[in-house]
Amino acid sequence: VVHGILPVKDGARRRMKKGGASVTDATTGVTVLIVEDDAHISGIVADCLGNAGYVCTQAFSGTEARLVLEAAAARGERFDVVVCDLMLPGLPGEDIVRLIRTADAHTPIVVTSARTSATDKVNLLKLGADDYLAKPFDLDELLARIEVQLRHRGRALASQPGGDVLCV
Repeated sequence: VVHGILPVKDGARRRMKKGGASVTDATTGVTVLIVEDDAHISGIVADCLGNAGYVCTQAFSGTEARLVLEAAAARGERFDVVVCDLMLPGLPGEDIVRLIRTADAHTPIVVTSARTSATDKVNLLKLGADDYLAKPFDLDELLARIEVQLRHRGRALASQPGGDVLCV
């Protein structure tokens, strides 16, 4: 069972309850898939983004991320942003980036990794990542980079705290 919140076509969100049942949530925030095997880091990122009004789903392995992405695609849905680590159990982050880019050329992908060589960064950007943030990173910087990616995709957050998403 994947725990978290999954995107829905009509702008509402479905919150996964224990046992896989879902309920509709009135949140209309931007959906983010966080792919990070370190539960502590994933939780901190999800809390930070959630406090900023984002609706987060966490996957703790590359394999789980693939299943979450496939389930969303089967429903005709997609995440607005993906934040993805590279060194993951199951499928590595490079495969997740490749999988997303094969199916969707527009979803912003922000890679976070402890791998800091220029070669790693260049290879991931050429593979299809939109941004690369080396660990350890500042949460405000991650948030700013996500906002930049959304702005580039024609989305901007309202300036009011907890505001709605404006489509431009």
